[in-house]
Amino acid sequence: MSTKICYLLGAGDSCDKLPLASKLGETILQLVKIIQNNIGTHNKKQSISLSDVNKQPWPNGIYARNLLSSFEWLGNYSRDSATVDTIARKLWIRSDEEAKKQLLSLKAVISCYFLYKQSKVPAGIRYDSFFSYILERGNPGEPLFPENISILTWNYDLALEKSYFEFCKNIDTVAKDIILNPKVVRLNGCAGYVRPVYAGVNHSEYDFYPNFIYQKNGIQIDKLIELFDRFFTQTKEDKLKPEIYFAWENTTAVELASKAIADAEVLVIIGYSFPFFNQNIDRQILDSAVLLKDIYIQNGNDPGSIERLKLLLENHSHSDGADWNEHVHIKTDTKMFFIPNEFIMQ
Repeated sequence: MSTKICYLLGAGDSCDKLPLASKLGETILQLVKIIQNNIGTHNKKQSISLSDVNKQPWPNGIYARNLLSSFEWLGNYSRDSATVDTIARKLWIRSDEEAKKQLLSLKAVISCYFLYKQSKVPAGIRYDSFFSYILERGNPGEPLFPENISILTWNYDLALEKSYFEFCKNIDTVAKDIILNPKVVRLNGCAGYVRPVYAGVNHSEYDFYPNFIYQKNGIQIDKLIELFDRFFTQTKEDKLKPEIYFAWENTTAVELASKAIADAEVLVIIGYSFPFFNQNIDRQILDSAVLLKDIYIQNGNDPGSIERLKLLLENHSHSDGADWNEHVHIKTDTKMFFIPNEFIMQ
């Protein structure tokens, strides 16, 4: 019987193509300049200031102004004071009407930002190498996803989907094997998923909006503005909900993650730092892994994340009653996703 292996992915797994949390504010502000230049190209052949944006016709006028002002708000806030996750948790704890509106703006900005960035860059060699190793050949356009692999990710980006598409060239296959696969769980949602507000909560009703990530030139600015507007429109039939959420506000995601890891014997952690405000969630997920025997952590030279992991394991019994210190293996080479011997030898 094949060893059950669970991958736990954090922001560090995409750092070769997408910014880490500490740099997100700066790169959001850089996108503001790109949008301003794009509007200028459409109208004056030069960049245009935010104060003049609302004078422009569709798709650039008031809709672009709303997007730009929200991007500037979050970019400055994140750059100058805190990570996006910290800002989101602060707003969630406040929970007054203004905070709720700001939290929606934050999610809309993150959705549009990562959708744009991911549509312009490859998924990354680490994802491509990972899938090339674990996938088997099936029917044309339908690679075989291994039954003994599960993936939990804290990331908002679309690297999983974009990389997988290169192995099938079929959006429906990406939906089946990644988006709707119960063994692939997104603890913070995803920038590329949106849901009509009038729809139910069934996961099959989600729309995978950004087919743009598969197109050569990616998503264009006017489409980005249109998507942002649909998050705030008052027209029920057009209104969309960004499927960015945070694990501490969505118990369903934690339950799905706990179920996906329940039969894992090996846990491979890549680029996840175990931040303190996720500790209760991390503990709940780890407590579900009752069969766990070995943990591999690939976080480069980050002793803090290893210490926080070991703290979480203090009250977690090893499946064989062994000492966890002998079964937590540190991997410092981050060029490729680590593949444990348990997978290689099966």
